[in-house]
Amino acid sequence: MRAAFPPLESYDLAIDKYRLGRRAADSGLNVPETMTFRRENLHDLATIACEFPVVVKPRRSATETSAGVLRRGVSYAASRVELDQQVRNFLVDDNDEVMVQQCIAGTGMGVFALYDQGKPVFFFSHRRIREKPPSGGVSVLSESQPLPHAIMISVERLLNSLEWHGAAMVEFKVDHSGKAWLMEINARLWGSVQLAIDCEADFPFFLYELATEKRPMTPKRYAVGRQLRWFLGDLDGLYLALKTPSNNMATKLAAVCRFCIPWRPGLRYEILRIDDLRPSWTALRQYLSQIAKDRFGRRSD
Repeated sequence: MRAAFPPLESYDLAIDKYRLGRRAADSGLNVPETMTFRRENLHDLATIACEFPVVVKPRRSATETSAGVLRRGVSYAASRVELDQQVRNFLVDDNDEVMVQQCIAGTGMGVFALYDQGKPVFFFSHRRIREKPPSGGVSVLSESQPLPHAIMISVERLLNSLEWHGAAMVEFKVDHSGKAWLMEINARLWGSVQLAIDCEADFPFFLYELATEKRPMTPKRYAVGRQLRWFLGDLDGLYLALKTPSNNMATKLAAVCRFCIPWRPGLRYEILRIDDLRPSWTALRQYLSQIAKDRFGRRSD
């Protein structure tokens, strides 16, 4: 048995968002305009030319510190004052680096890839209908779609250059003109992989076959138009949409109406499955426990 993972050098480049962006641009993919900052060049924040809002994100999602591994997400700055505050708050030491990136408005899209020692084996694609937070984040309602052939050549060129092995999700944001912009590569199995499984593209089993040195039995085609909903994440997304001050009443009402549609042909729930209810009950208990901890724990502080 062998590990179905990419070489360490390839993985390290993939999770370094700045280096990945430069490699992706060389492969022909659109990459948002990006600047990097450390404590030593924070004074440049006052003079950079940018259009707000901008995205502030760590160069790596997980950063090793003296206190352990620090995991950080993405934030948005709507003004130069917010930008300065957020960058300063992000940086943990003199070696840490933060990216300030052009904000791309649009919908999320992912290309799931399976590679065998640098050679492409199978691809799958989905689009994100709703995310948490609504401005962009993890998928809470997604739908399988045909492969985006206009960018597949560049996706393959990028993964080929990394000599990829195993699974990866190349994540994009598609703007209102239809142009796809690279966001990141998820170099480990991702939450919406269940959508691919429901469409007869079982990526976890494909990885098992690679690890046991078998040729993955991938389908000739996958089902298009099937949807996957993460209900508790969708509930969080609705809450965030309702509490956002900039959303007017019509926007909030539309969010409620979309959320209240429980089912449509082709829709399945990520955790809630009639043939095995235990995972959904466990997830619900953990969800309620976290709400109670967040609410009553802060009161006691």
